[in-house]
Amino acid sequence: MRCFMLALLLGTITLGTAAPALAYICSRVPDADGIENGASLSWYKRDLTYSLNRHGTIDMVKEEELDELRASFEVWENNLAPSGSPCSSSAYPTDITFTEAAELTSNTVVGYDFLYPDNNENLLVFRDTHWPHPGQGGVIIALTTNTYNALSGELFDADIEFNSFNFDFTARSTTAVETDLMNTAVHEIGHMLGLGHSTIPASTMYAQADNGDTNKRDLDCDDAEAIHFKYAANNANGYCAVTNESCGFCAPPGQLTSTTDIHVRNQDPTSTSGCQCSGAEAPWLAAGLLLGLARRRRRRP
Repeated sequence: MRCFMLALLLGTITLGTAAPALAYICSRVPDADGIENGASLSWYKRDLTYSLNRHGTIDMVKEEELDELRASFEVWENNLAPSGSPCSSSAYPTDITFTEAAELTSNTVVGYDFLYPDNNENLLVFRDTHWPHPGQGGVIIALTTNTYNALSGELFDADIEFNSFNFDFTARSTTAVETDLMNTAVHEIGHMLGLGHSTIPASTMYAQADNGDTNKRDLDCDDAEAIHFKYAANNANGYCAVTNESCGFCAPPGQLTSTTDIHVRNQDPTSTSGCQCSGAEAPWLAAGLLLGLARRRRRRP
């Protein structure tokens, strides 16, 4: 097992944080008490590469699930809103692009390795055999884990886990919709981009999804406005005053006064697991989609 300490605090947004009554909300760096009062989480680049785990899920045939995930990235890249909606890409242009890694990955480990940054992937993986996060396994549909700089809010990595152990994921081609995969994936990619949970039920970034929900397959105007503000085409990342509700409290970066300092405590080159050291200064928390009406997965024989 390889463990390390970071001089800069790393982590993600805590699921279930109470949000004020407004439209879109930017995810922000939380303090020691879990209150989001720091810089908003943002990528400092516009072309993001993602990796799909080669094993997919037993819920779908062949590579159907991978096609659903690819289509979900296109929703954000093209600002895809319902037909006839005023939220067209021309009204809310963004130049965020997504590129799939050249090869499917066998990696299943979530997190960021600062010792070997070139080995990191923005991973999407299904958890068919077990859900590795204790508690609420029958309620949490998926989790997105973001790694970021706690002073600037710069995102380094984002990994999405789909709870296919507790939920039956279905594709757009399925008439009997269970937990719609694209509905879930579009929501989680919003977290990947630094968006928090909206208070508008029709929004893609609303925290809950009932069984059979497909409304999150495309963007509500709230979501399109959010991604345009954060990553407007040919413009710098969007930030505003920390008290400004109209732009989702997208607080600007703090001023960097130091550089990352990494200390290796111990290393086991045979281990493939992530760092599990107690007392480490890099907590891994996540934001994700909750099941609106809790129900257990029907186990296959």
